[in-house]
Amino acid sequence: MKNYTLIQAKMDEILFKIGVAEHILKSATNSFHKKQIHEAIEQLKLEMYQIEY
Repeated sequence: MKNYTLIQAKMDEILFKIGVAEHILKSATNSFHKKQIHEAIEQLKLEMYQIEY
């Protein structure tokens, strides 16, 4: 059960980071910054995928 709790905590952390990044993306005006934020979101999604499998 401990492993599941640790995995769930890591997933929650990543989902929080994605939510924050998406919120920042809404107010970003610089296209370079938007690109960096998109890349960060994709990297976080990749981390989630690696945890799941």
